[in-house]
Amino acid sequence: MLGIRHAGAMGVAALVWLLSTGIALAAGPAQDGFDRNGNLPFLFAVYTVTWAAFFAYAFYMSRRQRELRRELDEIKRAMEEKETSQ
Repeated sequence: MLGIRHAGAMGVAALVWLLSTGIALAAGPAQDGFDRNGNLPFLFAVYTVTWAAFFAYAFYMSRRQRELRRELDEIKRAMEEKETSQ
């Protein structure tokens, strides 16, 4: 259990570091001749893909949960039938 928590903490620390590095780099002074607005379509594309992936994952998990709930109900029903037949 400790290993999982340690790995999770390391992952969170790495994520915070990566995000803070990106923010620090983005907040830096603009280079001569560098058009910051030229990257906006790429930023929009990344946000779109990220949200699409999130909603696809949420949809997949809701379907999986529904299937597991249905399977659990079938198992409960089978156990009840087995108890009543004895």
